[in-house]
Formats: sequence, C-alpha cells, structure tokens
Amino acid sequence: MATYCSYHSDLKLAANLGVLNAELARTIPASTLHRFRTSDYSRLFGLSIDLAEAMHLVKKFAHNERAQAFFRAALRVKTFLVSVLSAGRSVVRVVAKHKDRVVRLVERVSATLGERCTLRLLGLTKTRFSRWRTQLSRRCPVSLRSLCLRSHPHQLSSREIASIARIIHNDRFQGWPAVSVYWKTVREGHFGFALSTFYKYVKLLGLSRSRPASRRKDHAQGVRASRPNELWHADVTVFTTMDRIKAYIYLVVDNFSRRILSWDADTSLSAQVHVATVREAYHKFITVGNAKHSDEVPPLLMTDGGPENVEDPAIPIDRLIAGQDVRYSNSLVESVNKIVKYQSLYLTDIPDIAVLQRHLARWIPIYNNERPHCAHRYLTPTEVHEGARPSTDRFTKQFHDARMARV
Repeated sequence: MATYCSYHSDLKLAANLGVLNAELARTIPASTLHRFRTSDYSRLFGLSIDLAEAMHLVKKFAHNERAQAFFRAALRVKTFLVSVLSAGRSVVRVVAKHKDRVVRLVERVSATLGERCTLRLLGLTKTRFSRWRTQLSRRCPVSLRSLCLRSHPHQLSSREIASIARIIHNDRFQGWPAVSVYWKTVREGHFGFALSTFYKYVKLLGLSRSRPASRRKDHAQGVRASRPNELWHADVTVFTTMDRIKAYIYLVVDNFSRRILSWDADTSLSAQVHVATVREAYHKFITVGNAKHSDEVPPLLMTDGGPENVEDPAIPIDRLIAGQDVRYSNSLVESVNKIVKYQSLYLTDIPDIAVLQRHLARWIPIYNNERPHCAHRYLTPTEVHEGARPSTDRFTKQFHDARMARV
C-alpha cells in the first residue's frame, strides 16, 4: 500500500531555490523533488512579495559567504545580549520598562522582518505585545497607571488611592514599616487589595516613609597625627582558632605611620597583657635609651572603654577614651585589626594559640617592613615611622626608561 508524505513549505521553497541540503534531498523521491523545483509558488498563502524577486535574493544570499557571515554575527550579538540580560533578570522585564520604544520599533521594522520575527528576536509573545500596544493607544489621563478604566476596571479607585496617601503619612504610624501599616489598615477594614498592589501604588505616588536623620557619625577624615609617636592606638580583637578556642590579639599601632609597635596573643582577655604591650612599645620607641626618639614628647594613647583602658603608673602616657574624651572613634587600629584578619589569619589554617603566635611573629614584620601601605604610596609603615616621606618623582626616570624601551 502506497504511503503519502507531506512536506513543509519551507522545504519546497528550498528545493525550488536550489539551496536544499544534499543529504536531505536524497531522502525525497526524484519525481517529487523535480515537482518542487519546477512548481510556481507565487500564490503560496502568506507570501506577499514577488516570488521571482525573493528567489533571486535568496539565491544571492545562499551563494554570498560574506552576507551569511554577517547574518551569523548578528545572531551571535543578539544571543549574547539575551544571555547577558537573562543572567540578572528576565529580558521581558527589562524590555517592559521601554514599552513606548518597543511598540514603535516593532511597527517600524515589522514591514521588513515581519511582526512575528521581530517579537521573537525581542523575546516577546504576540499576546503581550498586543496588550502593550492597546495600553499605549488608549492612555487614560485619569488613571494613575495610564490604563483605560473601562478596559481595566479592577484598578484602585481614586478614593482608595487617596486613602493610601493619607495613611502612609499618618503620625499614628510613625516609625512603622510599610508592611505593618498595610496589615494594620487591612485589619481595620480600610484596604481591600493585596500587599503587592499597596507597594506598587506607594511607588507610583512617589511616597516614602518618614525616617529619622542618620545618627551615624560621618567623618570625612578621622583623627590624624602630624608626626610619628604623637598618637598611638591600642585595641583587642578576637580570633577563634580551629580548636574552637577564642584568642585575644592585642595591638598597639602608631597613628601617623600605621606601624604595629607591639603585639601579643593570649587566650584570656586581660588588662595585664594590654599594659605589657603598651609598656613594650614605650620602652622600644620612646625611652631615653633610644637615641633617635629621646627628645620626643610621650605620645597620647587612644583606647576604647574596655579592659584596655587601664592606667600604667610606670610609663607617663596620657590616655584618651574614644567617643568620650574625643569625638573620634578608635577606627584606625580597628582597620589594622581587619588587615591582620582578612589578609593573613583567614587565609591560613590556625589550629591553636601556639601556631597563632608563631604566625603573627612571622607576618607582622612583613606588614611593617615589606608591605607598602596605601596611605604612604610606595613606603612601608616602618619607613614612614623612621622619618621617610614619599617623593612624587622617585620613579619618573624608571617609567620614562620603560616607555622608551617599548618604542
């Protein structure tokens, strides 16, 4: 019994234009293939252009490698844009913000590409585009969303919109989050719409909840010393080793150079350890035995109000409590704490306190003596602490020689 095979119109046109794949052509009977090549498809339903001209253009395209390469490149660009937009959010959601431009674009190019093809490139469905076009053609000046009230009768009424504006600024709800205001009003029977609708209309009305002014202290620049050993900072930070034991790291840092003057690590939070680190820094950099700093005035020591705020009668250092005696915080030493943790400790497995002490004994000299600090450009904290100052033209010749070598 003979079987009847139906072929798609695209396949017939491909055979008629002589661009049908050879492997596919071998699966079609020779008589059928001959009929495809000799038939007149000018009256094919949906074909609104001259078939002879279309065939001529398609044949030229099929034999023009440059045109094919251009077309493939355009498809790659389109695919790339869609993939990038889809990575963060829906393409349709991004395109929906430009409805006016989308509708104008489709109407302008649909005569060439066809409306269906254009919408496919934009990732839009026919239904969604028709809805957008209708919304734009029937703009309503009364509606807050510019939608025709007759076509979209479920929009909030003017009375409900006015109640949103009135309630959102009601002193009764001062300090309440918007979601609490919504549910309280729903419980009292004033609102009859969803929370998402409430958020949408609050945004459309440009309303915002009244918030108190920020009480955070905003310092363009914290306290800064004018020379080394003028102001020191002391602080204690906590680091948990792999054996789940808390270790307390004590630091004394010079404000001007950011140099770590002394340090210690212990399993207990002790004022005695803090006093010992300050005393070590004082005897190392301030005492008469150090000829370089023998004529310097003893520094001020800034601490927080914790256990590190302990007087030591053996050394003549005046103390300042951050936030009490001065309006500045002890943030400079806290930034050094962060460097110690994020640029060293968190990158290393520290099983116990003994390993922590050995690790800090290796790393802190690197921080002081080898690692240039961003506050000093190319200089290390130790170099600045010992009196060095960055020069703007130190590397001018080096950069010039490298530029000439490239030529």
